[in-house]
Amino acid sequence: MRTTAILVTATMALSLVSTPATAAADASLNVALSLTKNTASSQTYWANMRRNKNEPYVMKWGFNWNTDGCSVPRKIGNSDYWKGVFQTPCARHDFGYRNVKRLASSSKWKNTYKKAVDDAFLFDMGNVCVKFSKTKKAACRIAAAAFYGAVRAL
Repeated sequence: MRTTAILVTATMALSLVSTPATAAADASLNVALSLTKNTASSQTYWANMRRNKNEPYVMKWGFNWNTDGCSVPRKIGNSDYWKGVFQTPCARHDFGYRNVKRLASSSKWKNTYKKAVDDAFLFDMGNVCVKFSKTKKAACRIAAAAFYGAVRAL
């Protein structure tokens, strides 16, 4: 009986010690998820946070804002051009991969969050494409679909 009481007490003590770290990680994950949704408000929120990434209210989340730009699928014609066109969507996509993936469990990332981050990428590229004329818009959407297909295949 005494051994059980000691184990229960030790387990409770460990849970109290780890709760703040777990709560902070959960809060960071929730913020990262809100920055990578396929909505205009999420896109704006991410842009504002990125612009202010060196401010204390953003730095407290410990996000990785690094980006390596767009990894261009080889099958896209004029890939250097599309890489430049999709620079911001690629940066937000990198943010999702660097932060949501790090903060989530591997099964939750694989089964839920990866697709959501990829869908936001497609949403962002679509918002870029609407700014083009009719002919260029069609080419942009084809390029966006190729980029999206490439990240979904990973």
